[in-house]
This record gives sequence, C-alpha cells and structure tokens, in this order.
Amino acid sequence: MFESLLSVDREQVLEACRVIQATGRASVASVQRRLRLSYTESSRIIDILEESGIVGPPAEADGRTIYADKLEEALSI
Repeated sequence: MFESLLSVDREQVLEACRVIQATGRASVASVQRRLRLSYTESSRIIDILEESGIVGPPAEADGRTIYADKLEEALSI
C-alpha cells in the first residue's frame, strides 16, 4: 500500500489517516491544518489516499467518502 510515496513521507500519510479517522473528514484543508503542512503536501497525501482506495474522489457537497475498512487496514500496517 502507498506505492505512490515519492515526495511525501510514509509517516505523514499514516498521520493523515489518523486525522481522517478522528475527524471523519477527508479534505486537503483539514489535513493541511491539523498536520501543519503546505497545501501541495496535503493535496498529494489526499491523492495517495484516493489512489489507495482509502478515500473516494471529491464530491460536490458531501466531501469525500471514507472507506473505513481500508482506513483501518492502512492504520494496522
């Protein structure tokens, strides 16, 4: 999992998963604020999580779908 890690630290991705699990929100802004990352870093992390099937694509009003089973699997690594 997380094969797309190029310029993003694996630990940052796992920390983002923890933030998403705690807040129930999978947004670039939420990850950016809580982890104190740049917009670019946060956006890349969300892209990685989408590619890994942990979160869905952006939806207009409801935000991204969080796939809890995949999130739990990522956090258990």
